[in-house]
Amino acid sequence: MRAIPVSRVSPRGRSRPHYLLEVGLECDEIADLGVMSGHRTFLVTGPALIRHIFERNAGNYSKKTGPSRRSSRLLLGDGLLASENETNRRHRKLMSGGMLRRDALTSMYDVMVAVVRERIAAWRRRGDAPFETDVAEEMRDLSQQIVVRTLLSGEERESTQQACAAWKTISDYVGRSYLAKHPLPLFLPTSDNLRYRRALAHLENAVSQMIDNCRQGRSGGTLLSIVVAALERGEMTRSAVRDEITNMFLAGQESVSATLTWTWYLLSRAPAVRRAVEAELSAVTGGAIPTFSQLNELRCLERVLSESLRLYPPGWLIDRLAIGNDDVDGYHIPAGSMVLVSQFVSHRLPRHWQDPEGFDPDRFADENQISPYVYFPWGLGPYVCYGKAFALIELKLVLASLAQSFRLSARPGLDAVEATPSIAFRPRHGLPMTVAPRASARNGSSLTAESQDNLDNQQRRL
Repeated sequence: MRAIPVSRVSPRGRSRPHYLLEVGLECDEIADLGVMSGHRTFLVTGPALIRHIFERNAGNYSKKTGPSRRSSRLLLGDGLLASENETNRRHRKLMSGGMLRRDALTSMYDVMVAVVRERIAAWRRRGDAPFETDVAEEMRDLSQQIVVRTLLSGEERESTQQACAAWKTISDYVGRSYLAKHPLPLFLPTSDNLRYRRALAHLENAVSQMIDNCRQGRSGGTLLSIVVAALERGEMTRSAVRDEITNMFLAGQESVSATLTWTWYLLSRAPAVRRAVEAELSAVTGGAIPTFSQLNELRCLERVLSESLRLYPPGWLIDRLAIGNDDVDGYHIPAGSMVLVSQFVSHRLPRHWQDPEGFDPDRFADENQISPYVYFPWGLGPYVCYGKAFALIELKLVLASLAQSFRLSARPGLDAVEATPSIAFRPRHGLPMTVAPRASARNGSSLTAESQDNLDNQQRRL
């Protein structure tokens, strides 16, 4: 085992993805990072070791205790993102059943389409001239509206507006705490801590109102109604329902909005790939918003999403605490050790990927040939993201619908965007992009890709 001297650990330690990538590039399968956050810590990159930790001996590795839980414990409670063992299995079965039934997905898809149509109409009201906007914030707001109207209350109410308002404060705080090597205890009355506690109280109050509204029959057909029905049957406590709603709110918007943001950025830097996506959309949908069944025909867009998730996985790091001693392939992991597995690192190692820093969707032409222990944007083992199907549907719909009406281009001179690991992997300073209405969407004509590029270039010079 190659040991990394503690003196080489950067000031922010485990929260610096590029430092861990540097370590992963130097070490073959596992690296001893010394003592970090009070635990002897290992970075694991070997596919066989990852499979052992997350599948074959998953019971020895706890996800409820670890550095990533400190700042989010009050927020997540015992919801699916934080729970494990029997509680997780029981709640996962309930939630997945509500999200994966085809009738539920198609019903939620209709609501998604309505939200996307509203965003298209709002952008069109800004006129025919290109305009600049922060796409990171636009996608955060759009995914938030989809979560609210499909999974939670089903419509805009004071409670959901209150939850949305509190969420930005919460996510910013958790992100800063996650990055800090020595975060201040939450009981200290700092201005940051006080704002976070107030936002948590607002969110809890909003969630409580959602539960009460649903019990009065005003939120039927949503995932919220499924967990509240479990409350009525005595299968879940009110606190458990509250935790799951909060987890839905987090998982349903952070990962999706971050992935949408990075995908627009990557497409803007790869004109040939963008034209291929537009050509596929024209051929499959004829310029209309795709139907639910047409999503499966968008193979090029699917490859683009897979590659975007490889380069910028929304969840970039998974930590587990070893409950007992473990030996695997000649490596010893002592009890009490912290094991880190990073999507960001594994997705960028040259021993697994050709030109790992490049944007090449065609590498996913046959995704079955890629090991699930090398590429795992949705997590690993028994705790893989239960909302993956829902998220992929939303991602395809939003990208396909907006790309047929607009072209998004990165601000001139913006050659690189600094990413920051927060709740999700996001651009540190937002993502300013120019949104240009596509002429074919405005007048119903069919422009060649070259003509559209020329028009976009003329608009950007105006």
